[in-house]
Amino acid sequence: MAQANPPQGRDPHQQRVQVRIGGEEFWLKGDAPRAHLERLAVRVDAVLQSVLAHDPSMPRYRAAILAAIHLAHELEARDAEAEVAAAVPGGRRAGSVDGQRSLSDPAGEVGPAGGEGGGA
Repeated sequence: MAQANPPQGRDPHQQRVQVRIGGEEFWLKGDAPRAHLERLAVRVDAVLQSVLAHDPSMPRYRAAILAAIHLAHELEARDAEAEVAAAVPGGRRAGSVDGQRSLSDPAGEVGPAGGEGGGA
């Protein structure tokens, strides 16, 4: 899936990894280990494929936006859980964060403006 290709004259600590997301090749570079960059690409691809599975005719750019919204929601939910865990004596509180709704279906409930797609 991924190829490493460290270019000449670059920071030797930066990884440069070729990955496939949504059937397209991308080069990722960063200070994170190669395996981490590959895991990120796999995660993004999985969410994108999940969105497209719900509506294969959806334009790829819209599917990418919905995938990004889903991943941002997951990140905010984890941040909120961490805040609750830090505020509650004894650590994590069981269950979901108050007021947070799960977006387990990345294609559901979020759609483009104007009533097209998944309908918001």
